[in-house]
Amino acid sequence: MGGVKVKTKKIIKDYYISVISVLDNDADILQRFVKETVDVLKENYENYEFILIDNDSSDKTAELMDSILKKEECLRYVKLSKKYDTEVALSAGLDMAIGDVIITLEPQYDPPKLIPKFVSKTIEKTGIVYGIRTNFDKKMPLSYKVGKELFHLFCKVFFEFSPPKNAGFFMGMSRAALNAITQIKSRSKFLRVFGRKIGHKIDTIDYKIVLRRRRIRKKSFMESLNYGISVIFSNSHRPLRVISYLGFIVAIGNLLYVLAVIIAAYFKRSLIQGWTIVSVQNSIMYFLLFIILVIFVEFSIRSTETLRDEPPYYVDYEKDSNVMIRNEKQRRNVYESAR
Repeated sequence: MGGVKVKTKKIIKDYYISVISVLDNDADILQRFVKETVDVLKENYENYEFILIDNDSSDKTAELMDSILKKEECLRYVKLSKKYDTEVALSAGLDMAIGDVIITLEPQYDPPKLIPKFVSKTIEKTGIVYGIRTNFDKKMPLSYKVGKELFHLFCKVFFEFSPPKNAGFFMGMSRAALNAITQIKSRSKFLRVFGRKIGHKIDTIDYKIVLRRRRIRKKSFMESLNYGISVIFSNSHRPLRVISYLGFIVAIGNLLYVLAVIIAAYFKRSLIQGWTIVSVQNSIMYFLLFIILVIFVEFSIRSTETLRDEPPYYVDYEKDSNVMIRNEKQRRNVYESAR
């Protein structure tokens, strides 16, 4: 059994690993995070690349990266020209990654020591592995928890493929899974949804976040609301289907109402008098009318964004470490073909 373990470990060590993180004004934790991650990669893999996507940081991230690139091997630093959503920034790294296994993680709280576990599980499943944050909610306000529950409720109603609950951006992807994701032609990138959409095998790893600063930086209420709306309306036609059914039911109800009026008039029966019934009916009708308009407007916005003939992100510049391949003789990229 011991020989089998050694052989398995040797095979995994030969895989080329791509690790991707998005930097967003993370100068205060950057050096510690990079060192932790590089130490784990050096210890476990012959060859790797660590891609750091700078989401147009306004702090000293760029200056710090200049010094880090001189000291550490196999780093790629990519500066985006303006700030994008985290998943769009991550997609920039995914487009550049050349590894057999691709790992994404967040600098502010994901533990790099779990990278080997994600790599092994990804190789075993040849699909996608989601990291499930078991202690994340405890560190978030009540408004976040309520909003998250509502979001997942809507996803269950409107989605064929809802994102895993409590999943962050600590993920593992096989080369085949990444190739499938990059084939989805969408300017909006929702990796946690796309992972469920492509049909590859899925597994999860529970883990506890480790704070690198006193407080977690989180999206504002409006950013979270816009993100939730974008996820739902960009990845499912079910809201349109629900509104279609609802409109049909209301139309039938109005037809029955008209028939009731005609029948009452025919038999010379007076209808219930008063403005209350008419007001209620009109209010319901206008409410449904505007709901339908809102749904169509949202879908029109998302469709327009998808049809725009421009890339989802723009790169300002790139920089690499002086040494990008640790062991040229042992490099086998791509070790496992996309099958």
